[in-house]
Amino acid sequence: MSELNKQIGQKLQEAREKAGYSLRDVANIVGKNYSTIHSYETGRNAINVDVMDQICNVYGVNYLDILTEIHYMNKLNK
Repeated sequence: MSELNKQIGQKLQEAREKAGYSLRDVANIVGKNYSTIHSYETGRNAINVDVMDQICNVYGVNYLDILTEIHYMNKLNK
């Protein structure tokens, strides 16, 4: 499990919680298994850009904003 996957997962979880969705809600909306969504949030599995975009649209956020924030956080922490 890579550090980047964990960071993306954490941001997705934060966005989901802020938007007021459960893991099951998101799984049903995007047509994925609950365990798949959970594995993205824990960083156990990498998420592809298309799925990330689909999930972020549900949350009302832009996936590029999430990736940009992670990029700059990592640059600052070097």
